[in-house]
Amino acid sequence: MIVALNGVAMISQISICLLFLFISGSLAHAQTNSGFYTGGKINVVIGLGAGGAYDVHARLLSRHMGKHIEGNPVLVAQNMTGAGGLVMANWLYNVAPKDGSTFGAVANTMPALQVVGGKGVQFDARKFSWLGAVTPSIQTIGAWRERGVLTIEEAQKTEVVVAASSPGAIAYAFPKLLNEFIGTRFKIITGYQGVTQMSLAMERREVDAHANTWSGWKTSNREWLEQGKIVILAQINPKAVDLPGVPAVEDMVKGEDERKIVNFVVSGNRLGRPFATPPGVPADRVAILRSAFAATMNDPEFLQDANRLNVDVAPVLGVDIQRFVDITTSIDLRLAERAKPFLAD
Repeated sequence: MIVALNGVAMISQISICLLFLFISGSLAHAQTNSGFYTGGKINVVIGLGAGGAYDVHARLLSRHMGKHIEGNPVLVAQNMTGAGGLVMANWLYNVAPKDGSTFGAVANTMPALQVVGGKGVQFDARKFSWLGAVTPSIQTIGAWRERGVLTIEEAQKTEVVVAASSPGAIAYAFPKLLNEFIGTRFKIITGYQGVTQMSLAMERREVDAHANTWSGWKTSNREWLEQGKIVILAQINPKAVDLPGVPAVEDMVKGEDERKIVNFVVSGNRLGRPFATPPGVPADRVAILRSAFAATMNDPEFLQDANRLNVDVAPVLGVDIQRFVDITTSIDLRLAERAKPFLAD
């Protein structure tokens, strides 16, 4: 199931078309890897918890990408959680093998966290070699319907307890942005390892709500949506075509600087759930992995598997992610300083 998501997806689809015009030639060149991948494995390390969108996308990709690499290596997915993805991002940058045998699903808030000087950041996001993402993200915040808060306007009048992982993660930044710029009364409780734990906490009524991508709700909590157990209070542009009545944060924020801050904090949406290699991986192996990623996005078996999991596919290529990261890390430092409380302690 391929869903076009406004400008980001349009750019990505154009890039896909251009890539496939010369993919046969570039892939043939890239695959001259002296048998490096033959009979081997590639470790795919996931920076967020099991059951969430990062985990689903990484395991989906791992089942199909190996056949698009000469030598048909096995891709082995494993989780490395902590600090909203920061632990894995630091490991990938500083410790992971730099030979093309490892890449990671990197939390999409990491470039912005780096800019604001987040505590514990030990990487430069511009130096990762970005491979691509299955789709951009549409961030939302959903609440348990029985709580009785059914609109964002009601959340401005009533305290709503929200689960989050830690500062630096979008699950923390999104409700905090809403509190600051449109006056919601979200009480943010940190310490949850990924959206699966957050959803369990909401089901147990420990909390009333949590942030998740729209595709994440549809993938992991589809029964809740079908049964009307949750209500989506707000989203981030580009809006989901199947959430026509849900307001976007950017449309509610007053002031140009404030809108730029919101766009910066949620800049990871354009990156989707991105995959990257450590810095220093040989260029020919980065090319192999990027070509294999692009080919996988067009693989009928992959698309069928994605459809089964309710995963939207609107690929963002590595070159586009690299460009988005460069844009994010070049924000006016005055605005970055104002954005810091939303991303870091």
